[in-house]
Amino acid sequence: MFSDIHSLLKHNRENVINIRENGNNLKGLIENVNLIAHDFTNTVNETTAALEEHIEGIHELAKESVILSDAVIHLQKILNRFQLQ
Repeated sequence: MFSDIHSLLKHNRENVINIRENGNNLKGLIENVNLIAHDFTNTVNETTAALEEHIEGIHELAKESVILSDAVIHLQKILNRFQLQ
């Protein structure tokens, strides 16, 4: 009977060691996933900021193209007046 109890205690001790090791491994994996998620979030934020800058630049180019288009129309009108005279 004592040998059975001793065997069960030994088995339980081995299970505790295995559970502790698995827990530590799981903790390491969770930490790695958290690091990856943090890096991914930073990358998304940086990409978003860069895209916002590009969009702002595109809006500026669009504004300038409207100004240039208006200037071309105005210049075309001036040239048409000279051609009529």
